[in-house]
Amino acid sequence: MPDRPSYLKVLIAFDPPLAPPRMQPPDRLESVENDKIVAQCQAWTRACTSIDDSRRYAALVTDINGKAVLACRFLAPVRPPQSVPHPGANPRRTVEVAARLVSQIPFVADPALFPGSTDLWTTIEKFLSLGCGDEEEHAVLLCCWLLSLQIPSCLVLGFALPEGSKAAYVFTNLPDGIYLVNPCDGSVYPSTDAMCPLASVGTVITPKNVYGNIQSYGHPSQLQFDLNLSNLSDAFFVI
Repeated sequence: MPDRPSYLKVLIAFDPPLAPPRMQPPDRLESVENDKIVAQCQAWTRACTSIDDSRRYAALVTDINGKAVLACRFLAPVRPPQSVPHPGANPRRTVEVAARLVSQIPFVADPALFPGSTDLWTTIEKFLSLGCGDEEEHAVLLCCWLLSLQIPSCLVLGFALPEGSKAAYVFTNLPDGIYLVNPCDGSVYPSTDAMCPLASVGTVITPKNVYGNIQSYGHPSQLQFDLNLSNLSDAFFVI
C-alpha cells in the first residue's frame, strides 16, 4: 500500500468560458488609516493586479465597524492555551496541536454572522467572544499563537478548494521546511506538496508588512518564499 493518499483529478470546463466579475473598488474609503496610507494601498493593489489580476491582493481589509484597516494590524503575539506544547525539539508537533485546537472553533461565514456584510475581519477578542468565525479569524488566531511561541509565521490569502477566493492559510517556517496550515480543518501541508488545496497565493501578511505575490506561478509548490527579493514579492512598506 502507498504511504501517501491517492487523488483523482477532474477537470470541468465551460464552453464558452464564463467571464469572472470584476469589482471596482470605491474611490473613497472610510478608513481608520490616514489618507496617505489609503492612497498607498490603492496604488499597491493596482500595481499588483497589473501583473496578475486573478490573484487575491489585500492590503486593506474591513473591520467589524465597516472601516478599512491595514491587514497587518490584526497580527501580534498572543499566548496560546497551555495545552499547546512549547516548540522545543519538535515545533511541527506544536503547529499541529495549535492548528487542531483552532479548527475546533465553529466556522460561520460572515454573511450568516453579520447579515448584509460580505467580508469582515474581527479581532481575536471578538472572535473568541462570539465563539465562531470564518477563514480569516481562524487564520489570524493560529498565526498569533505561533508568533507568541517564536515560530516564524505569517498569514497567506489566496484561492483554495473548497474555500474559493476566501482562503486564508498560515505560513510557517520550521527547521525541517516550510509548511502551509489550513486553520479551519487543521491540515498541515509541506510547501512542496503539489496536492496542497491552496491553489494560488496572492497576499502574504506579516505583523509589519504586506506582500503581493508577483511571481509567474501561484501554487505554493512552485513559489520561492523569500519576502526580501523584490522580483518575487511586492512589499507594501518599503524599508
